[in-house]
Amino acid sequence: MKIKVLILLSFIFLLLAAFLFFKNRSYQQEMEMENQRIELVTDSLRYYKYMSRGDSLLIAEDYEGAMEYFRMAGNVFGQQELVQNMQNMAQGVKSRSDHFGRLRSRVVGLQNNLAAAKDSLEAELLLRDSLLKVSLSEIRLHSYRNELLRDSLSQAQAAWQSLKSKAASVGKAEFDATTGVKIYYAGDLVGGKAQGFGYGLFASGGIYAGEWKANKRHGEGKYIWKDGNVYIGDYKDDKREGSGTYYFTSGEKYVGEWKDNKRSGKGTLYGEEGQVVISGQWKNDQIATVEKGAGAQ
Repeated sequence: MKIKVLILLSFIFLLLAAFLFFKNRSYQQEMEMENQRIELVTDSLRYYKYMSRGDSLLIAEDYEGAMEYFRMAGNVFGQQELVQNMQNMAQGVKSRSDHFGRLRSRVVGLQNNLAAAKDSLEAELLLRDSLLKVSLSEIRLHSYRNELLRDSLSQAQAAWQSLKSKAASVGKAEFDATTGVKIYYAGDLVGGKAQGFGYGLFASGGIYAGEWKANKRHGEGKYIWKDGNVYIGDYKDDKREGSGTYYFTSGEKYVGEWKDNKRSGKGTLYGEEGQVVISGQWKNDQIATVEKGAGAQ
């Protein structure tokens, strides 16, 4: 009988030990999950804090500080691509802000010149009234000087209106490229459309700086792809067309003519060390006719 009681007590003890073991293990797992959730929430708060601070500094035109906070925000989750895009955008905004600053300085200078010309004209008119008794030749000479001053004043006023009109045409816009990709634009506007010089940040990750016409890249410009490839040259109706240079991330580059976004016409492909790989006439992005003595090395 005693043996049965001891066996029963041993069995109960084992069950109790197993229960306490598994309960403690479950509690440790829950604590680990809770710590992970707390760490994720903390990192998220840090990320949004850095992004918010970077936006505030960007608005306050502290571009170096803004780029530093964008870098810190990207490092929270290891988003280096986001860091580069935000820093490129901040650098573009800084360049454009410098351009606006120079424009404002020109406007202030023109205002000062206009005020000086007005004061000078008023002084000349008063002087003319005081010289009514001088000889007719002197009066005519003085009148001629007044006409010159009036012409200068009119030209200054016209230049001032032109600068005001140009300053008012600079702004921001959002529109779709011909490929359907969303573009965030900052630069010259005509009739609400990108026209003149401006910057375009593509939702696909690319960045363009150059000339625009009716919301299309048109004229000289520079485009940087997300993967690091770069094109510098002519655009027409949102396509690479004309003369341009394409830099590959491999170190190679193509210098020559383009049509419909493809190498077409006379062009040369250079290797990583700057040596000529192949040169001649291109068609539809392929070499069609190789120049004599300029084949593959």
